[in-house]
Amino acid sequence: MKTAYFDFNSNEYPLEPGIRLIEASAGTGKTFALTHLVLRLLTEKAFSIDEILVISFTKATAKEIQAKINSRLIMALKGLERSSKKNAQEVKDKVLNQWLIKKVKDDKTRLYWSALLLKSLENIDNADITTIHGFCNKSLKREAIALGGNIDPQQLEEEENLDLIQQIVYEYWTTQLLTLPKSHLKGLKNAGISCENLINNLSIIDNDPSLTFPNQDQEINYLEPISNQFNNWFQVCWDNFRVQWNQGGIQLEEKLKQQTLEWKKKGIKDTRPFSSNPRKNRAQELSEWIEQQSTLKKDRSQNETLFYDEIRSNLLLK
Repeated sequence: MKTAYFDFNSNEYPLEPGIRLIEASAGTGKTFALTHLVLRLLTEKAFSIDEILVISFTKATAKEIQAKINSRLIMALKGLERSSKKNAQEVKDKVLNQWLIKKVKDDKTRLYWSALLLKSLENIDNADITTIHGFCNKSLKREAIALGGNIDPQQLEEEENLDLIQQIVYEYWTTQLLTLPKSHLKGLKNAGISCENLINNLSIIDNDPSLTFPNQDQEINYLEPISNQFNNWFQVCWDNFRVQWNQGGIQLEEKLKQQTLEWKKKGIKDTRPFSSNPRKNRAQELSEWIEQQSTLKKDRSQNETLFYDEIRSNLLLK
């Protein structure tokens, strides 16, 4: 996809379908540009006011935008009601004045656009000029019957949303994680997985709709309890780690040494925990430990397995 950049012109900005971004600093007229684009869509493209969605972050700014759109449409309607281009030039708003001169070619267009604006002004209170949450709430109400949902859903306040996240995490922790063997659970806690961290991370995810999480763990069935699957999933991850380490563990250690030397050449004194000349052969120690775990695994009975706590307790893997 090619990206084109050009200076913004309210009257020449393309109205054809597509994705476009207007970048501007504070106080440079973003709301003014938005209101004029809405005016052009309602007239030049003959959209109805309920076919246009205007989203803002807060209720206050949404109300302000709606008021400015309303004022813009009234101002344009007054300009269209003038009988000639000479009178149209008397409009004080320079951008609107240029729009009237360039776009309104005849009385037929003038009368048609006036009718469209009158209809838009009549229905502007029902327009989708709202916040993200407000739009979602309105959409749920519209689709409630088809979706079989609550016909009058209530929007959660920020405090209520945090309470809901806490309830979800506590229920998940109790019904899913606490059913794991203690040695697995201890390893998860040593890895930093706790109720508090899950709540914080879920809150971040909830506030960032742009995040995506590709499902790369085909062994996990998210409809089944994690206690029934964790053991097999953990063993698959461990086996994959062993294979990858045997194939490139020594090379990784050498690359870390080389990178440490590069950092020192650039004047970086503290390169911990990495060293260009480590006192111990970490790669060899880790290889011996992995081999030891593999030997122990062979000696275990069929009902015994390697636990996550045993992995997390190795300082070389932290």
